[in-house]
Amino acid sequence: MTATDRIAWIFLAIWFWDKNPVDRQEVVHSADAIHQVEPLESDIDMAVCFLTQHDLLEANGDLFSITESGQVMIGAANTGAGNIYDTLRSLTESITSLDAV
Repeated sequence: MTATDRIAWIFLAIWFWDKNPVDRQEVVHSADAIHQVEPLESDIDMAVCFLTQHDLLEANGDLFSITESGQVMIGAANTGAGNIYDTLRSLTESITSLDAV
C-alpha cells in the first residue's frame, strides 16, 4: 500500500462516521472495517499530517474534523460511487492530484 493509498484510507475512515469530530479509536475501527486490518499509528499520523497541511482536516489532539474543503473532496469522490471501494479509489486519485505525496 502506497502513502497515497494510506492517506485516502484514513481520510475515508474519518468520514465513515458521518460526524465531526471523530476520535482516533473510531478511526481505527472504521479503517479496520474498510480493509480488514487495523492501521498502524504511523499510518494515522502520516495521514493526519498530510490532510491538515492541505486544509482537508483539522486535528485537535486525538479528535479529527473534516474541513469544508475536505467534505467537498470526499463528496466528489462519493458521487456516483457504487460502493465504499469506488469512493476509496476516487479519493485516492484526488489525493494523488495534490502532487504532494
